[in-house]
Amino acid sequence: MNSLRNFRLVKLDSIWQSLVWSYRICRLDFPFPRTLRDWHKGDFDPYRIALLYRAWEFLRPFFASRGYTLYKKVPNSADSVPLPTPVPAPSDLDVYPYARRISPEDPPELSLSCEYIWGARDELGREVVLKLVSQRDQPSNEWKILQRVNEAKLRSDPRNHAISVIEFLYFDNFVFAVMPRWDIAMVPDFSIVSELLEYSKAWLEVMDFLHEHRIAHQDLTDGNLGMNFYGTYDQVRFRKGLRNPGEVRYAVYDFGHSLLYEEGVDIYSVKTERFIRFHYGNSPEGPYNPFKADVAMLGGLLECRVRHIENTVPSLGPFFEWMRDEDEEKRPTARQALQRFLEIYGSLTPEQLNAKVTGSRWKNGKLRVVRLDSNWERLIWSVRINCLDYHFPRTLDDWNHDGFDPGKVQLLFRCWEFLRPFFASRGYTLYRKLSNSDALVPLSTPSPAPSELDVYPYARRIAPQQTPELAIVSERVWGARDPQGREVVIKLVSQADMQTTEWKLLKRLNSDALRSDPRNHTIQVVEFVSFDNLVFAIMPRWDMASRPEFSVVSELMEYAKAWLEVLEFLHENRIAHQDFIDENTGMNIFGTYDEIWFRKGLRNSGEVRYALYDFGHSLQYEEGVDIYNIKTDRFIRFHNSPNPEGPYNPFKADVSMLGGLLELRVRHIENIVPDLGPFFEWMKNDDEERRPTASQALHRFLQIYASLSPEQLNAEVTGSRWRKASTLVVAFTSGFVMKSSRKLRTLRLDSLWERLIWSFRLSRLEYQFPRTFEDWDNDDFDPDKIQLLWKAWEFLRPFFASRGYILYKKLPNSDALAPLSTPGPAPGDLDTYPYARRISPEHTPELPIVSDRVWGARDRQGREVIIKLVSQVDKPTNEYKILQRSNDDTLRSDPRNHTICVVEFVLFDNLVFAVMPRLLLEYPASQSIRWDMAMRPDFSIVLELMEYAKAWLEVLEFLHENHIAHQDFTDGNTGMNVYGADDQIRFRKGLRNPEEVRYALYDFGHSLLYEELEEGIDIHSIKTERLIIFHHGASPDGPYNPFKADVAMLGGLLELRVRHIENIVADLGPFFEWMKDEEEEKRPTARQALQRFLEIYASLSPEQLQAEVTGSRWKNGESIWRVIPKERDG
Repeated sequence: MNSLRNFRLVKLDSIWQSLVWSYRICRLDFPFPRTLRDWHKGDFDPYRIALLYRAWEFLRPFFASRGYTLYKKVPNSADSVPLPTPVPAPSDLDVYPYARRISPEDPPELSLSCEYIWGARDELGREVVLKLVSQRDQPSNEWKILQRVNEAKLRSDPRNHAISVIEFLYFDNFVFAVMPRWDIAMVPDFSIVSELLEYSKAWLEVMDFLHEHRIAHQDLTDGNLGMNFYGTYDQVRFRKGLRNPGEVRYAVYDFGHSLLYEEGVDIYSVKTERFIRFHYGNSPEGPYNPFKADVAMLGGLLECRVRHIENTVPSLGPFFEWMRDEDEEKRPTARQALQRFLEIYGSLTPEQLNAKVTGSRWKNGKLRVVRLDSNWERLIWSVRINCLDYHFPRTLDDWNHDGFDPGKVQLLFRCWEFLRPFFASRGYTLYRKLSNSDALVPLSTPSPAPSELDVYPYARRIAPQQTPELAIVSERVWGARDPQGREVVIKLVSQADMQTTEWKLLKRLNSDALRSDPRNHTIQVVEFVSFDNLVFAIMPRWDMASRPEFSVVSELMEYAKAWLEVLEFLHENRIAHQDFIDENTGMNIFGTYDEIWFRKGLRNSGEVRYALYDFGHSLQYEEGVDIYNIKTDRFIRFHNSPNPEGPYNPFKADVSMLGGLLELRVRHIENIVPDLGPFFEWMKNDDEERRPTASQALHRFLQIYASLSPEQLNAEVTGSRWRKASTLVVAFTSGFVMKSSRKLRTLRLDSLWERLIWSFRLSRLEYQFPRTFEDWDNDDFDPDKIQLLWKAWEFLRPFFASRGYILYKKLPNSDALAPLSTPGPAPGDLDTYPYARRISPEHTPELPIVSDRVWGARDRQGREVIIKLVSQVDKPTNEYKILQRSNDDTLRSDPRNHTICVVEFVLFDNLVFAVMPRLLLEYPASQSIRWDMAMRPDFSIVLELMEYAKAWLEVLEFLHENHIAHQDFTDGNTGMNVYGADDQIRFRKGLRNPEEVRYALYDFGHSLLYEELEEGIDIHSIKTERLIIFHHGASPDGPYNPFKADVAMLGGLLELRVRHIENIVADLGPFFEWMKDEEEEKRPTARQALQRFLEIYASLSPEQLQAEVTGSRWKNGESIWRVIPKERDG
């Protein structure tokens, strides 16, 4: 049954057409726009945008009947393309007002950047655009202006470079303008000066024409200035020869922001306060004249696009500045501007007019001249940089990216690519960026250097034939390979005219006098390369010093000694590093993570070298300064101890930072070298007055080092780092066990052998494995914590495999999981309850990661499951208790028990994991888990909706009967025994057959369990003040009853999902309002609600139960229709 609320009479010229289209629009399962405002996509809501796409698709037959075949939208894209028929028009039909097709066989895509515009092809194959411009009953300025400028009299004016309208089409109350498809006028290149002047003249003429007819355009930007051609970006960009005087035409369009004034108005005395943005200057503040604003906007645009020929046409500079004068009283009128321009144009010689155009635009006062040593290079790079269609950074600050703006990131990537030929001319071949990744890799040539060239200061290549990716961790750093194939990094370190401390330090540290100091373990600079005002340092590519494993104690002692030596060296030269962290400590190796991590044998004394780098935060003081009397307030972060509060000494801060780093990386051998503990605590002393100087620290460390016996120095290192609470490992020597002063963590598992193996594996971890249920929380969405928890799941992969569950793998550059290829998916006959039905047998959809406690897996039979951390063994959570209780044999046999089945509980140490049939994760906010969300597939008939509602009312009664208040009745926690990709399930009918469908409630993480109620206590008399959010109504203020709250929450959910069939089942409205009553005393119990619902259900006739469901939900008194992709329509 179709709701009469969607009925409307469509106004068309023919009565028969009105009848047909009224019927078609009535049958729609979404609300077709009624007003111009309805076509607006608002806050770029994807569902709203999808609805507007469907509205255009709905109109396809209408426009076809008028001779226009709409373009089709490209899947998974915001572009559209023509259909194969009608075929493109032959070139002799591409005459004005139609555009020239650059590639006859290849019509370019048309971006769907505006909700009012769609592309089409006419019956002759010519390309047009259709634009919704007005309502008929409320004519817009745009419609009035387009009618006016396309009158025969005005069209004959040679200044009328406004877009031609082929015809206006009317559908109901909407007015569509059909216009030829043109492209943006500034995209193709200009060959000679006369072409740029003709381009300028056209816009000055049309502005004069518009103002004469009291039209202020108000949006004169590149995007609204067209030219009679179209083609792909690659076909058109940088192309010359498209602006021949006999062929080129220009047109202004988009009058959506324009103002139209009545005849007799003095247009230059008009004022408006409407918002306007000047793209090439300061926007006006307060009331302004819209016509003078047009002059300023066009002046700024032309200055950007034309003024770079000022060296050929000197008068252009003062002319554009006149047009842009900030005092609008001094600004010319459109006519004055045109007259002055024609004077300039008329004064030029043939040599000037035919002079070649080399630049592409003008910015900030003059053509940019790149400073380079060679005059020829200076000329070449100045031309190249002025032809860019983006602003190449001039200063060090321009390369900053503190706001993590993705647009700025892409621009900086393009800047490095722009510099590729420059660095190649200096002998360095830049790495290329991998697509869809933040990593760089070398090009195939030059090939990697042979191993005999990988000598200091260059790093040892671990895999001779392979160069690992280089992560992009800073927008100022890029990888490269030199002519011999050696790997380097190029870092932007300074401006030439404003030397940074980093550049000064790198020059100083690499001077012959300081480089000869054996304590100078700072990175070597191969050379400095300057481009314009920017200074780049070329340095050998090294890897992080802490990555490879240490074999024996002496290797760790040498590692610590190197950093203490360089600290003393820097402080002796009055340099405070201020950023002593792992990432800034390098070692002369590089390789992939798998090649280096856990690898031993890379620290042999004759081969290993260490180096400190990144002096971007460093401080340098003048000679004669007492470095330990200095104080600074500059922010500093101690990564392994509390940050200083108030002014601090930067040199003592260095000592503390290095102490914390070395304690983390070295102190786990304290059982072999007992003096290390007090030593590191001395370096980290909270009272900086008691902290040693760098020299004192090195002197004490050398005493400790010298006191060690050969047995101690050659003792095997088994751990990886130290934590305050305990060592991560017990250290073993080659001949005896050195007893740790801290305990090895022993895991609780059933098998003694497993306990030993997993305790050892845990001890070898280089991070802290989560011990408690709370350790798995990540409420602050800390990215480092997220990575740690993902690593924890990966650590548990062999454990779950031993229990018969193969964990999904995390997809790279994604927050989604996917199954491994083995075991393969289960055959369909195994996808029986409690497992879900797989919609696509060959395809298992990805599983989004929306909770750190949930992971996907596949069992031995290939059935999909979810593994969820639900509790600690020693502190059972309510969720664990409820899942155990609801899955015992007695309660599982209750037909009302629509809670999720638990396949089994798996214990690892003190953690309890529940294995359940696969649940998909949809809404991050809800942290919910499910088979697949129960409301996603469509309902076909009323009976299916009634069964859906009955299931949730039954499980509510069941839970309350067992003293369980769920407390989180939302869509995300209601499941159905199907799973599949969104496009396989959403809007799909036929999945709710009574013989197949099962519903289940899950996620008891917020639930309350009242285990031991005194006899006679009514659960409806209990009160709680715990926070609860009603998603479909007002949340309670003050104490409330959790069971009555469940009733209200479920009532709101069912009202949203079911009440749109109220025209068929009239009693549903009052029923849901009763469940949601704001006064909880008047609200029914779960049992009363179920009983009343069953009465309503029983009263329905077969005709009512079999009635078709057309809507999707109910809201604020009316049905809401779902936006369904076209291929699913019907």
